Amino acid sequence: MKPMMLKLNNFGPFLNETIDFRNIDQNQLFLISGKTGSGKTMIFDAIVYALYGEASTKNRKENDLRSHFADGHSAMQVTFEFELNHKLFKIVRTGPYVKEGNTTKTPAKLNVFEFIENEFELRESMVNAGNQFIIDLIGVNAEQFRQLFILPQGEFKKFLLSNSKEKQGILRTLFNSERFEEIEKQLNENVKNEKIQIEERYKNIERLWNDLHAFENDELEELKSINVHQTDKIIEVLHRFNEFGEKIGRKKYEQKKFHENEIEKVEQKLNDNKELELNLNELKKSESELKQLKQKENDINQQREKLNKINEIKPLSQLLDRNEAANKKLNQAEKLMEIAGHEINKLIKEKEENQLELNHLSEKEESINKEKAYLEKTNTFYNNMTLYLNSYKDKERLTSQLLNLNEKREIIESELLELNEAIKSKEINYNHVEQLSQDIFNIEKELEQAEKLKNDMKNKAELTSKLNDTKASYNQKCIEIEDLSNKLSGIDNTEINLNNKETLVEQLQQVVSLGDTCPICGNEITSLGQHIDFDSINKKQNLIQSLQKELNEMNIDKAKLESTLNHLTEQINNIRVDENALPDIKKLYSKINRKKEEKEKQQQENEFILKTNKKVEQKRQESFEIENEIKNAKSKIEQCEIRINDFESTTQYNEIDEFETYFKKLKSNVDHYLKLLENHKQNRNDIVQKLSIEENNLQHHKQTKNDIQEEIKHAQQALDAEMNRLNIDSIDQVQDIIKIVYEKEEIENEIKEYDKQIHKNELEMTRLKKLVTGKKLDNIEEIQKTLSELKVKLENLTNELATLEYQMKLNQQKVDEIVSNIEYLNKELKEQQDIFNLAEILSGKNSQKLTLENYVLIYYLEKIIAQANIRLATMSGQRYQLQRREALSQGFSGLEIDVFDFYSNKARHISSLSGGETFQASLALALGLSEIVQQESGGISLQSMFIDEGFGTLDQETLETALDTLVNLKSTGRMVGIISHVSELKQRIPLILEVTSNQYQSTTKFKWN
Repeated sequence: MKPMMLKLNNFGPFLNETIDFRNIDQNQLFLISGKTGSGKTMIFDAIVYALYGEASTKNRKENDLRSHFADGHSAMQVTFEFELNHKLFKIVRTGPYVKEGNTTKTPAKLNVFEFIENEFELRESMVNAGNQFIIDLIGVNAEQFRQLFILPQGEFKKFLLSNSKEKQGILRTLFNSERFEEIEKQLNENVKNEKIQIEERYKNIERLWNDLHAFENDELEELKSINVHQTDKIIEVLHRFNEFGEKIGRKKYEQKKFHENEIEKVEQKLNDNKELELNLNELKKSESELKQLKQKENDINQQREKLNKINEIKPLSQLLDRNEAANKKLNQAEKLMEIAGHEINKLIKEKEENQLELNHLSEKEESINKEKAYLEKTNTFYNNMTLYLNSYKDKERLTSQLLNLNEKREIIESELLELNEAIKSKEINYNHVEQLSQDIFNIEKELEQAEKLKNDMKNKAELTSKLNDTKASYNQKCIEIEDLSNKLSGIDNTEINLNNKETLVEQLQQVVSLGDTCPICGNEITSLGQHIDFDSINKKQNLIQSLQKELNEMNIDKAKLESTLNHLTEQINNIRVDENALPDIKKLYSKINRKKEEKEKQQQENEFILKTNKKVEQKRQESFEIENEIKNAKSKIEQCEIRINDFESTTQYNEIDEFETYFKKLKSNVDHYLKLLENHKQNRNDIVQKLSIEENNLQHHKQTKNDIQEEIKHAQQALDAEMNRLNIDSIDQVQDIIKIVYEKEEIENEIKEYDKQIHKNELEMTRLKKLVTGKKLDNIEEIQKTLSELKVKLENLTNELATLEYQMKLNQQKVDEIVSNIEYLNKELKEQQDIFNLAEILSGKNSQKLTLENYVLIYYLEKIIAQANIRLATMSGQRYQLQRREALSQGFSGLEIDVFDFYSNKARHISSLSGGETFQASLALALGLSEIVQQESGGISLQSMFIDEGFGTLDQETLETALDTLVNLKSTGRMVGIISHVSELKQRIPLILEVTSNQYQSTTKFKWN
């Protein structure tokens, strides 16, 4: 992530400021410089706020970021453009605030844009969604961003000096190690659940084992007493339960088969007898029915003759029906002709009446046209009546308002005159304040140097005293060593080498004789007596060893004293003090107090002038606003007068209400006239159309009447011919015959049904006689009794067999479940121990007492330290290296950092470093941390870094080393920005972002040295 542009509105001391980072060359190192309180750190705050809605330090809240000089109607807003992975993004974040005059807070806003095809396109416009979009885009949250991109003031050395618990929180966030703790918790939960499941399986096996049916067998009941944990033994005997059940089942199945065969035979016999009994009864019934049918034969024959007569008269009946229908149509046509004639006369009368009404309306047309013209002319005023009514009211209200504004303008001009008089001969003197601040700073430097000189003199005196004491101890030690050396050299050691040779001498004495040559010295042996005192030699050797040991210890002490002397001498020589150069510290404190009082007085005066100027500006603004209001009021009055004159000249009315009443009356008259005219015209058209339709209907009905009369004539001729054929003289005879025509269907059905029943009974009797011939009927009750007894026995056997099969089925299900549970249980028991051991190891029950997450955090910390030591070795002149404190861990301990000093060849606590050394270590660790995080999180692009303060604690050589480190950072592709008051940095860093403040607002500009 590389900054491109930062725009600040009402943010801290910046009211409207734009910082264009594109002025910085590729990967340029630059310095952010300015006086204390000018707003240097606020630049970092603005970057972090734009991205995350927070400041660069946790203790600075969002409400503290808004400028105290901001207009009450203007929001705090930060616009930040940056480049990421060769893409350009813009973030516009507006802070929440209570607008002047409101009681509720205006909510925060966030817009995220991406530069695509030469314009910024909106990506997110909601605050929560936008925040998540930015985190996903950059790859880090606010806490990680502070550790990687911005090293804020006060938090620069936080990671170095923090304890294990604090480091754990930081590393957890950066490397997302909570997932390892979740793994540990999940594993422990799995182990717990696994144990519960194993116990549940034993209980399930026990329940299934106890529920097995033993089929009332003592041997099987005894087997069920086996303990449920003896799973192998249970597996061995499970098959015996169903084997016994199958044996019982085979017996019962054979018995059931026998009874089923017997029942089948008896049922067949019963069915045959029932069928024979039924057939005999049916035969008797059929014979009786046939006899009854034969008795109706004469009646049916009479009906047959009647049916023949009806069939002969049928054509004549049809001709009569047709003639009657034609006469009905003729009557209907004559009625319709009468109705049509009546309707035509009615419509002619309505047409004449409507024409009279139209003639009457035509007489009013001229006066109505005049009223329509007036309505059209004044319609605009009627439709905008509220506008013209308000114009009368606004004119009166604005005239009163204009008088009030003139009075208010006079009051403000008077107040403005008083404020100008109060600061007439006064000016803001920031230069004097700045000069006093510089004087105070110089005096503080003198005081600091004086205190340092005083401390150096004190330290030199203490070191000199310590040096003299050490010299005395050294001289005394030299004398003691010399005395001990003399004492050691005075001991006769000529026979010392014979010590422990007593056995060898005795052996030689046993093998040589007087006069022989000695194998040791080569001389003649003159005596074999014991002339060597081995006890004396042994005591002498012990004394020499004791003295030699004491001498060695003294020489070691002497070397230590000599080293201490050299170290003290070097320290004294390094302290160069001129006692005559020590100034009067009391006078310096008195002088600085006077300067501070003078500065405070000047600042108060500047603040008074500033506040007064602000009031003057406010009053001028108020005067300007009132002047604008007066102009607006006059303009609005003029517009009202124009509208009023236009209304009165056009409508000829001075009152809106009177005009409205008159307009409505005219409009009602005109609308009523037009509506009547339209209705009468429409009625005329409707009458003409209806008259045409009725005339057509009358003509149609006349034609229909003629057609029907012709049809009746032809029908009568056909009727006369048919009557002659049947020898019928009158219509009355025809009517008598026709009366029985309607009985034809009934007669036909009666004859048909009779013939059907006769035929059916004859066939049925023939069939039944064949079925009963040669058969004897047995006692059905006896057969049914025998069948019932057999069925009861079969039902009992069936129930017993079904119960047995159900018990065997349940047994088999339970056996399968028992086997499945035992197999699964054996597998679980085998795997459970490995899982349990793993859970204990990951939860810290191991030789190192490390949890899984702690192990991972230590791994990352050691990688960070290794990366940091590369730079720390260079910055400290190969003296220091960071190292993790080795100790058995518990929980999240084991994350403390110590420093190893190669000068003393010992590790010591990190807090023992000086301020400058702490800065070196903090910088190295921070850079190492950012590089490791970038390595571990592939999506993070570190193209910039900002560092706030810390360089003031470094000496010249260390400062150069630190700057070289940052220059090397720049060469790796990063933009590096530094906030510092150290003057040497201005000579070393060519590009400076100068922050200037006038106590009211701050501005920035880039400049080159």
